[in-house]
Amino acid sequence: MSAVSTGTLKKTEWTNLSSVSTNRKLDILFAALGSPRQEKWIEAHADKLGVKVFMGIGGTLDTIVGTVIRAPESFQKVGMEWVYRVMKEPRVRLKRTKIIPVFLAKVMRERVRRLLISEPNA
Repeated sequence: MSAVSTGTLKKTEWTNLSSVSTNRKLDILFAALGSPRQEKWIEAHADKLGVKVFMGIGGTLDTIVGTVIRAPESFQKVGMEWVYRVMKEPRVRLKRTKIIPVFLAKVMRERVRRLLISEPNA
């Protein structure tokens, strides 16, 4: 463990955490700032840090230490743990969940576009 900070960083404190990470010459950096904050932090500092592997782990640590209880096994088995989270915390989760259909539509549109412009295999 090289550096630890709480997940309640203000955006103005991101640079300070970045300098701590740079001075340590890390190979792997786990960011648990929550989504999308951790992705924004990684994107903003990736070039400066020289870290080989970044991983945004969101609320994983909360689950590991037992602060957040995992979804029932029936949800886990079918890959629908996110549905359980939405049901348990609708205010927090619905805002993020609303963008899923938008993302899927963009993926499908891009896939169709690529199929239409690709040449048939000979």
